Amino acid sequence: MHPSGQLSLNALSEVHPESPESSLSSTDQKVFELIASSGLGLSFQGIRRSLGIHQESLSRSLKRLTELGLVYKQGVDYWVNTEMASRPRDWYVVVDSALPEGVKREHIVGWLRGRWFKELRWFGGSEDGLKLVWTSQDGRYKVMLSILEHEFVVQTDSAKEEAVFTALRLAKLTMEAIEGTLTAAP
Repeated sequence: MHPSGQLSLNALSEVHPESPESSLSSTDQKVFELIASSGLGLSFQGIRRSLGIHQESLSRSLKRLTELGLVYKQGVDYWVNTEMASRPRDWYVVVDSALPEGVKREHIVGWLRGRWFKELRWFGGSEDGLKLVWTSQDGRYKVMLSILEHEFVVQTDSAKEEAVFTALRLAKLTMEAIEGTLTAAP
C-alpha cells in the first residue's frame, strides 16, 4: 500500500503476484505510473512526449492497460482508475493571482485547453476541466494552471530556471485570456 493509502502498480503486484498486472511490460508500467502519479487525465501526445516512446508502442501499451481495467479513456484523455493511483508529484507555485469579478472560468479554460504555447505542448487536464497541464517539448518538466473560484495558480514540477520562466509566460497568457474575457463581456 502506498503511504497515501492508495494502491500503486508495484503494490498491486505484491498483493496479487498471479494477476496479469504483475506481468506488464516496462513500457506499460511507465505509462501507468505516469498517468497515476499525475492525478490528471493525460492526452496521448502528452504521454508520448513525457516518456519519449514511439506512438505505436504507446498505443499498444494503452490498449493493454485499458483491457486490464487499469486505465480508461474519457474524451481524448487517459485516466487511471482512482483506486490504482499513486501519490501525485510535488508542484512549485510560481504565480497565485486573484481572478477579477465577472471572469467566467469556462472561457479561460476554453481558450487555453489543448493549445500549444512556444515550448509548451498540451499534456492533459483534470476531470472537471479546471486544472490544465502542459509539458515541455522534451518532456523534462510540466506546467499546471489551476483555476479556482476566485484565483488562478500556475505551478511547475521543477524549480529549474527554464521551467519557472516558462510557467511565468503561461501566467501572462492566462492574464491575457482573462483580459479578453473582460473586454468581450457586455
